[in-house]
Amino acid sequence: MEKDDEYEEKLRCRYLGPKFNFDESRQGLNSIIKNKDEDFIVEGLQIIEPRVRDFKLTDKGIFVDMGLKKRIPINMMGDGIRKIIALLTTIKKKKNGVVLIDEISNGFHYSVMQNLWKVLINAAIKNNTQLFVSTHDYDSIKGFRDATLNTYNNEVAAFSLVKTSNDELKAFHYSVESLDYALKQNSEIR
Repeated sequence: MEKDDEYEEKLRCRYLGPKFNFDESRQGLNSIIKNKDEDFIVEGLQIIEPRVRDFKLTDKGIFVDMGLKKRIPINMMGDGIRKIIALLTTIKKKKNGVVLIDEISNGFHYSVMQNLWKVLINAAIKNNTQLFVSTHDYDSIKGFRDATLNTYNNEVAAFSLVKTSNDELKAFHYSVESLDYALKQNSEIR
């Protein structure tokens, strides 16, 4: 097969590390609000705090309606809420692209991991965004399995990276079913 010297492919990609810049998320929220897609964010926020009804973006910040007399500033709600907004706005912004998420579980309580995975996978599918997510957290891996087993078997996969005795890095592929089996066998897959 001949290579076309004029062929050029552009990859739309964004890396989100454990320490993310929340100010960039505010910019992404403007676009989401403009396109009347706030439910996309509200659903994500509700996995952390089910009382969330909506949010408003003002020049003074982001304020969340939780059914109280007044909206509360998002900064009072913890890192998990800000991180879910960062993740969802990035997935939306990189529609038809790739998002790399390092150490997904940072900022989240272990009990929300299954729902977090569901929200992220649904967002990725909706926006045709490919996710590459790293974690060493066992609860995150179990949450991934629980969110995907019998639901997203063909859309997702897991890989374990292992350093061999001669310092080579090898990747081992896990389908959702084989990941389930490995977890049930208490295999070390982190």
